[in-house]
Amino acid sequence: MKDLNKNSDYELPLELELIFDNKKLDMFEYIVIIFLATSQFKKRSVSIEQMVYYYTIFFSLNSKSKTPLIYKYNKDMKKIGEYLISLSSLKLVEVIGTVDQPLNRIKVKLTNYGKEFIESIESETLLSFISDIANVMEEYSYDKNSPYLSKILYEGWTTNEN
Repeated sequence: MKDLNKNSDYELPLELELIFDNKKLDMFEYIVIIFLATSQFKKRSVSIEQMVYYYTIFFSLNSKSKTPLIYKYNKDMKKIGEYLISLSSLKLVEVIGTVDQPLNRIKVKLTNYGKEFIESIESETLLSFISDIANVMEEYSYDKNSPYLSKILYEGWTTNEN
């Protein structure tokens, strides 16, 4: 994680940085989602909608909030551009698309450096976190018309079960 902190004289373990910096945690989750979608599901790239879909479901399953998540979802759709710019400037992802394309047509793929970054993680905490995201992605296949996504967005939920 030293590359992400070039201006500092100290280096925190990645898991500590992720606890205290939500932006880094969000970006880490998105990198993991891209990595898993491209490696496990044999996709070359991932749509922004797909990334936010998995991010939202993962959040819903790990959140204590039972309120509808539509406002958070819309906020995440707006913030993802900022995250992708940061991840792209760090050479972790490549954004595939043009300036005039609508957001839902833009795709993202991990660079070789991004793959190496994820594959080099040795922290048991982060590996467990990656495994949790992988389980969610396997259980909740991407479907932009998902009844589960609609439920958590517009109605909220009452338990961590389907």
